Amino acid sequence: MKQKTYLRRLLADIGKQPIWLILASLGTILQVLLTVYIPILIGQAVDLVVLPDAAHLLLPLILQMGLVILFSSLIQWLNPLVYNQMIYRYSKDLREKVIQKVHVLPLSYLDRQGAGDLVSRLTTDVEQLNNGLFMVFNQFFVGLLTILVTIASMARLDWMMMGMVLILTPLSLFIARFIAKRSYHLFRMQTQARGLRRR
Repeated sequence: MKQKTYLRRLLADIGKQPIWLILASLGTILQVLLTVYIPILIGQAVDLVVLPDAAHLLLPLILQMGLVILFSSLIQWLNPLVYNQMIYRYSKDLREKVIQKVHVLPLSYLDRQGAGDLVSRLTTDVEQLNNGLFMVFNQFFVGLLTILVTIASMARLDWMMMGMVLILTPLSLFIARFIAKRSYHLFRMQTQARGLRRR
């Protein structure tokens, strides 16, 4: 229940930057569509090779592939810049809120807390949140959307291949969740140890 509240707060805070969020979403969708479209073009090129007068038919397709690859590379270069802007603006606001909160805390609370733990929360924890958010945008959303678009493309081409993907994908997600749950405990212990070390 507590994690859902934190997630809602996080989403609400990130949602305060609608322009960057829209740019990030559009960039992610474009990146995935172009990434999935490239193998489709390669498949069409392979099919054309066996036809007579293949060189004449392949040239426009190769030019199209070149443009798609160029545009895809540009989007993949721009997306991390957009993600960084959005995430670092969020972390700047978060740090300012935390510092304002520290200024109004009673001295008795500050005396009970170790200076290292407080510094760790102000710097390391926010930095780790930044890294986690960047990975969510740069890898999780792109990966999830790629899977969905690939499944839709495969449904048009081959039902058997789509069935294999539908069986193996949940299995890989289950394994990833298992690893994430096991590593969360170790990550938390590392953060506490870092706070104790700075006292």
